[in-house]
Amino acid sequence: MTSKRAARTLNRRRIGALLRRWREAAGFKTSKEVALLLGWNPVNLSRIEQGVYNTTASQIRELTTLYKVTDQDLIAEVIRAAEDPYSSGWWSAYRGKVSQALLDFIALESEAHAIRVQHPAIIPGLLQAPGYVRETVKDEENRDQLAAVRLARQEVLGRTDNPARFHALISEAALYHRFPGRPEVMKEQLHRLLEVSERDNITVQLVPSGTTSRSSWCRSTSPPTPLPTKP
Repeated sequence: MTSKRAARTLNRRRIGALLRRWREAAGFKTSKEVALLLGWNPVNLSRIEQGVYNTTASQIRELTTLYKVTDQDLIAEVIRAAEDPYSSGWWSAYRGKVSQALLDFIALESEAHAIRVQHPAIIPGLLQAPGYVRETVKDEENRDQLAAVRLARQEVLGRTDNPARFHALISEAALYHRFPGRPEVMKEQLHRLLEVSERDNITVQLVPSGTTSRSSWCRSTSPPTPLPTKP
C-alpha cells in the first residue's frame, strides 16, 4: 500500500470534510466539476475529500483560491496539518520507529471521547500496568520502544481536559493469567485495575469464564460483573 492509500487519519478526514464544505459553499455541486476546472484527476480530488488521499500545500492553495476562501490563518492551519499531521502529538517522536498504521491509530485514539473494548484473554492495553506491558509485547527487538508507546497511549484516559470515557469488558480468565517466575506482574496489574476502576470516566466489568465467545457475551442474560472496589 502506497502512502497515498494509507489508512485514513483523523487529520485527513477533517481536511477532506473542510475542503468539501468550502466547495459546496462556493456553489460547486461535485468534486468532479472542480477537478476538471483545475485539470486534476477527478478520482484523486474525490478521495482527498473522503480523507483517503493526502493533499499538499499547493493543492490546498489552488482549491481555496477557486473557492474564494479569504481566512488566511485558517488556510495556513489546514496546510500545516496536511504537511505534518503528527507534529502536535507525543507520538510524533516515534515516526519512522513504529509502523505508520500504529501512528494512525494513536492519532485517532487521542481524539476519542468514548472508547469501548472487549477481549477474551488479555487486559486491554489502555489499562495495562508497566510490567504487564513488557511481558505481553512480543517483539523482543523493539520491546522497550513499543512498551513506551503503549504506556504513553494511556494519557487519553488521564488527561485533565476531557478524558475519554472508557468501558472495558474483561474475561475473568484474564485475571488468572500467570507469567512464569514473575508473580509480581499480575499483582501489579490487579492493583492497576482496582485503581483505574475508581475513576469516574472508567468502567471495568468482568465476563464470567464460562462465556466462550464474543457474541455470547452480548447475548448473555446475565450482565458482566462490576470490578470490586478497594475496601
